[in-house]
Amino acid sequence: MRIELTIDEILALARAAAPLPPVVADVRAADDGVHVTLDLRELPGVTGAQRIAVRMAGTAEVVARLHGFADGVATLDLDVAVRGLPVDRLVGLLGDRLVRTLEAQGVPCGAVTLVQQPELAARVDVQHVLAERVTGVRLTSLEVDGGRVRGEIDLGAVTLR
Repeated sequence: MRIELTIDEILALARAAAPLPPVVADVRAADDGVHVTLDLRELPGVTGAQRIAVRMAGTAEVVARLHGFADGVATLDLDVAVRGLPVDRLVGLLGDRLVRTLEAQGVPCGAVTLVQQPELAARVDVQHVLAERVTGVRLTSLEVDGGRVRGEIDLGAVTLR
């Protein structure tokens, strides 16, 4: 089965499913990706050096674009603009905290990882996220073009969780 949605439609569905965490100040479609404004001062549980980094950075502007999809995992290129700190230093200090914040919002543990390869990227185990919400659905392809997201899925015995 082929599914096609605009990025704005996907964002509307995500907002309907759960409120965004306070650290996410804004999310919107951006060309063939998603533009996210993070208010790092709203990041919960920061301590010590993290607190200093948050004060220095204030907000971060992130544009995520699909780089590839294989075996149920989407790799997203992340373009990050932040003041006061180099991006690799910021991710080193706050990356795990950002991922844990997503997990606290219902993203399955281990479904999102941040990597330097050498540029910053996120790996999202989309199949793992789907499996937490529905059984019998397997995403076989994913692409983004012209602000539209297209996916191919195989359906088995579908059950909503």
